[in-house]
Amino acid sequence: MRRLVLFLAAAAIPLAAHSAIAANRSVVATPANTFNPKLSAVKPGETVTFTNSGGEHNVVWNDGGAPPMPAQAEDASQWPPVVSRSFTRPGRYRFFCALHGDRTANFGMYGYVYVNSAGLLPPTVSTLRASASGAGARVSFRASRAGRATATFFRRVGKRFSRFGSASFAAKKGANSKLVTKAGRALTAGFYRVDLVVTDANGLRSDPHSATVRLS
Repeated sequence: MRRLVLFLAAAAIPLAAHSAIAANRSVVATPANTFNPKLSAVKPGETVTFTNSGGEHNVVWNDGGAPPMPAQAEDASQWPPVVSRSFTRPGRYRFFCALHGDRTANFGMYGYVYVNSAGLLPPTVSTLRASASGAGARVSFRASRAGRATATFFRRVGKRFSRFGSASFAAKKGANSKLVTKAGRALTAGFYRVDLVVTDANGLRSDPHSATVRLS
């Protein structure tokens, strides 16, 4: 009996692992003219399927990797039986509704699918603030996941910002505050912009966030 129990336990392991790997996603086009969720993440080989819960919508891919489905915005009764796309390559894929979205501007009905080996959305950065003093520049922000933060500094020269230097440091999940004493070079009086990116343990990068600061 003990051998049988061990065999059954061992046989269950591949099944559990398989169910953990399968993570196809669903997105709903809503009567409020939104896609829900707006952001999805899958692994290569997985699929995102769209349904229409009300209104005239379709799904158009910016990269042209799949045809618009349906060809024109239609109500749910006119949608094909299956509206989906499977992904084989890592990347960020943008989609929108031809009637209620825009090909380039992120307003109305649009969304993104992130494809990577972890099947995760990239980390996010919020509430970025910067201040400066004789001791250096302090950057404060919140990160959705721990990782490595890179702060790149640009100094305003005339009407343009020119790259001045950068600094990298560990970032924790949640609130962070870091005094950057040097960004490759010492900060001197002037007007600066700092762009901050957080890269997590999976190598996924947040979108850059910017803040400006004046050092007198």
